[in-house]
Order: sequence, then C-alpha cells, then structure tokens
Amino acid sequence: YQVTALDIDPNFVQLIRDRAELFALTPDARVGAFLDAGTMDGQFDAVLFYECFHHCSDHVQLLTDLHRVVKPGGKVFLAAEPIFDGFHAPWGLRLDGESLWAIRQNGWLELGFTESYFIETCMRQGWTVSRHASDASHLTSIFSLTRLGNVILPGTVRFPPTDEPGWAIPDSATSTQRYTLADSRLVCPIGGDWHEIVVNLTNPAPHDIPYAIHHGAKIERGRIASQSQKTVRLPYDKAAGALRIETETWRPAETISGSTDARLIGIAITSVEFR
Repeated sequence: YQVTALDIDPNFVQLIRDRAELFALTPDARVGAFLDAGTMDGQFDAVLFYECFHHCSDHVQLLTDLHRVVKPGGKVFLAAEPIFDGFHAPWGLRLDGESLWAIRQNGWLELGFTESYFIETCMRQGWTVSRHASDASHLTSIFSLTRLGNVILPGTVRFPPTDEPGWAIPDSATSTQRYTLADSRLVCPIGGDWHEIVVNLTNPAPHDIPYAIHHGAKIERGRIASQSQKTVRLPYDKAAGALRIETETWRPAETISGSTDARLIGIAITSVEFR
C-alpha cells in the first residue's frame, strides 16, 4: 500500500519513519492536524483513525472534510475509539481516571461519544455507518463509514440505537426496506444542494393506512391505499436533519388470512431520494 501518515507531534512522525525503515518501507509521514484533511492534495481509497478520532476538537468539520480526501467508493475506518451508548453524554470529555490523567499529564483532548450521537452525526454529514462488533470490549469494535449518496434504502442503513426502537423488526438481513411503527425517525444529510425529498411507500395491508411525514416545518398528510405503492414529495430543508413518519400500525397475522407474521408494523419505506 501507498500510505500517508498524519500526526500533530513531530516526535511521533519521526517514530513512524524510523520503524518503517526497519522494514524497508517508505510511508509519507507528515506533521499535521486533523483538519488538514480539508486541504490535502489527492484522494485515498481508505482513511484509518486508530485511537485518535476522539482527540479532534471539531469532529463535525472533520467528517465534512473527509469527503474531499476519500475516493468515490472509498471507506473511512475508526478503530479503538470510545464510542458506546453507555457514555454519560451524547459527546464530551471522558471523566474516567485514565482519561483525566492523560488530559492533565499530556494535554491531550480525550472525548467520548454515544453510538447514537456518532451515527446520527455521521449521517447528517453524509456518511452511512457499519459496526463490526467484538465481545472483548467496546474499544475493539470497528466503525466503517461510506458515502450516503442521494438515496437512502432504510433496510441497508444502521440507525442510531435510540431511533431503532421506532422501526419494526426488519424483514430479513438483506431487505432494503423497513416498516415504520407509530412514530419513526430517519436521520438525513444536512447542508445539501437538493431541492426535494421523495419518499417511496408501500402498503401491503388489506386496508388503507393514514400517514403524516414531517421534515423541518413541512408536514405531508395523506392515506396510502391497500396493497399499493405511493410517492410523497417534500421540499428539502438543509437544516432539518431528519424525517419523521407517523402511521397507524397493524399485525399481518391478525389481519391477513394464513399469515404467520406477528410483528406490529405500519407502512414500508422502500427508499428516500434527495433530488
């Protein structure tokens, strides 16, 4: 691999060079800060943060800047980062003894994040998140980011854990759609150049289902006919950051003859397009 390594401490950069030389490797080791990603030349197939993303004082800007340096189809990986839903705040200083020691002794910024805040922030900045978990520790989980693009297939997106209970259990591990419950929330990118959001719905129920879709100050209300598909359009609000879908719910096993599907579901969201 051709590797560019970036660190703010010249001593660590020299350490990278010295260690690489032992293996006859020549990485491009540079002194620099996190937000230098916004001005670096060239693009990369992958960006790896190892035990360091949580040191950035402006992680939101960093997530925005990464779009500039990651190639189309490229990925961002975060490993050994303090991202877990047991954290005491959505994000902020870690208050455990080891972190406080590092802050006082070394002057390092030691942040932590809940997984819900981290995933929502990534999605708002145009990244979808996958989590590769390990039972050993929350620090051994790896988060993989890919560009969200202008179409969200709800079944393929990892929701923030705080939003997941607002959606029905997925059809399967490979389904691209998700069923709503009574009040479902879908995070969406902010600051985009789009003018319109197109929400594609399906109703397999043997009866009509009313809905209300909220985005920013706009609310679209209506009904979707039994066993039909429908498209709902809303003006895109670049500051809103989410869609809310309110629907009535039903159980297929209680409504459709021969069905064994005991889930409580609303209507299926097959895709959300930003145009």
